[in-house]
Amino acid sequence: KNKKILITQDAIDYIYDFLVKEENALNFLNSILEELSLKKEIVTKEILEKIIKNRTTAKFKNEVKTSSSMERYEEGLFSITSGYLGLIQDRLIKVRKLIEKIHNKRPAVSLAGLDKYPENYNVSVLGIVFSKEEGKYDSISIEIEDLFGSAKVIIPSSKLNDIAKEIDEDDIILIEGKIKKGKTGSYILAENIIYPELEFTSKNEEGEDVLIAITSDIRYGNENFLEEKLMEFIDFINGKFEEYNEIAKKIKYLIICGDLIEGVSFESKYYGLIDEIEEEYSGIAKILDKIRKDIEIIIIPGERDVIIPSIPLPELNKEIAQELFELKNLKILTDPNFIQLGNRRILLTHGFYFENVVRKYMLQTFNGEKAIEYAVKHLFKRRNLVPNLRINGLLPIGYDPFVIYEKPDLFIFGHYDIPTTFVYKQCLVISNSSWVKYEDESVIVYLVNMKDLKINTIYF
Repeated sequence: KNKKILITQDAIDYIYDFLVKEENALNFLNSILEELSLKKEIVTKEILEKIIKNRTTAKFKNEVKTSSSMERYEEGLFSITSGYLGLIQDRLIKVRKLIEKIHNKRPAVSLAGLDKYPENYNVSVLGIVFSKEEGKYDSISIEIEDLFGSAKVIIPSSKLNDIAKEIDEDDIILIEGKIKKGKTGSYILAENIIYPELEFTSKNEEGEDVLIAITSDIRYGNENFLEEKLMEFIDFINGKFEEYNEIAKKIKYLIICGDLIEGVSFESKYYGLIDEIEEEYSGIAKILDKIRKDIEIIIIPGERDVIIPSIPLPELNKEIAQELFELKNLKILTDPNFIQLGNRRILLTHGFYFENVVRKYMLQTFNGEKAIEYAVKHLFKRRNLVPNLRINGLLPIGYDPFVIYEKPDLFIFGHYDIPTTFVYKQCLVISNSSWVKYEDESVIVYLVNMKDLKINTIYF
């Protein structure tokens, strides 16, 4: 970023097109730009085409193909700077693709060299919001950055003002407006602001007539863990309650969205000792082993399930959770994860990643269900589970696995112990309760029919 490259606009457009077409081209392209920064010649489209053509035999490293569309790569060696920069670059590229796919719009120019455009020249740019402040006459001023430069954007007090008030730092937006000339250089006067937002689909296809049971936050090992109620739930799905036997037979999947054990926490009576965490995993494995074997159990980790919580959460440790990995009908995935059951697309996360967003709306509404709803809409508008990059625990992993690139039919999470469901733009959202006793001893489990996404709410 500290090196200067003289580059033509057609070369910049070629770079964007290359990134759109090649899913894993970012590291490859960075190495090319590093080489070009050592040259003194102006980089044109023809020069780039020639270099890339000569390098087509190079292989991209660090990628692991999984069934999840929310990619997770093998651990690579990144410095802190290059890791965070790669994450931001990857997010910019993915959001650019989303806006082009959903709104049929794309940035026409980069933020580098806006001074060359005349006054009132119409531009369309995409960038990440670096800063935001109030301007004169109730306007809002933001600074945005893309892969090549930065620019100041003035959002006037007008019909855009409501949208402008919702803009947060680290949002990625497409801005349409006009070039204006100021004392310190060119800036953009915004006329339209576009987020990637969750799109509507033309129709809802029917799925298979089977049920999935959905829960979270079992927290085995907590002194207030409701083990009797969990065993009652297992008896239910095993068909031991005659009046519910027909419903139980239709359950083919059980999804558990993290925090299977109490693990490492300030509330834990175990204080995070490894051998005691192994005992917790052993205990929850024995309970889950009682579930009938034709039910596929799908789990993702929560922050309590891992030794050191981070963003993204690490995979479960096979040595510590050995008995869990030995269950043949149990599938352990990473968080976040995008799975497909039949023709239903399901986005899974524990909920730990967007705790700051829920907290923000909790302070505004003082209502748990409303806070969950507003937080999810906030995430969907930005198409990201970690919309703010300035949070503790975010690892410099060099790519962004949090972008909601495909539209889900279901979005499922836990963490907050606020059981609620709602539908937003044809996506069924489910927030789960926990199996730890607080004020209310009842536990809610949701059963969702994959055919029509209708919900049965079961109380234990």
